[in-house]
Parts: sequence; structure tokens; C-alpha cells
Amino acid sequence: MRRIPRTRINRQKVKAAISNMRGGPKRMTQHLADYGPTPTGELSATCAIANLSAAAFIANEYLRPHGLVIVAKLPEKLLVNRFGQKSMSHIWKIVALRG
Repeated sequence: MRRIPRTRINRQKVKAAISNMRGGPKRMTQHLADYGPTPTGELSATCAIANLSAAAFIANEYLRPHGLVIVAKLPEKLLVNRFGQKSMSHIWKIVALRG
């Protein structure tokens, strides 16, 4: 798999938000803070979360007051799955809110 570029986030803000989280949203946020942008399949398997969107929605309630959110975007160049086919897999990452 190709390397996905990391973005800079304020780790103190993430740490403050994580202190109030529990379960899947906390695992998801911690993983993204530690490892950076991660494809859907890897994030779901690593964090043992079936519904990443629901976990991100909950995590964002804690991250937003600190000026951060978890987002999922399709990469400019689609990822290739293990069968050699292009995948619609999203890349999840923590980003800072503007303004």
C-alpha cells in the first residue's frame, strides 16, 4: 500500500478531547492521532469498529470544542484493493477547523 501523507494536528488538543471519550470513538481518535490518515478497512479492523461514521460523529462532539474534527475523504488517486481493483475506500483523518 502506498504511504498517505500525514497532516499536523495539535496533540494537546486531541489528548484533552480523548480524556472524556470512551469505547470506539476513543480508539478511533487515538489511532488517527498516533498513526495519521488511515484507510477505512484498516481503521475498522484495527479499532474493532463496524460503523466508523457513527464513531466519528460521536468523537467529533468531543473534538469540535477543541477546534478539531474527524473527516473521511476519497483520495485523489483511488486505493487499489487486494484483487488489484480500484477501491472507493475513504481515508480518515483528524483535521483542524478553520477560523
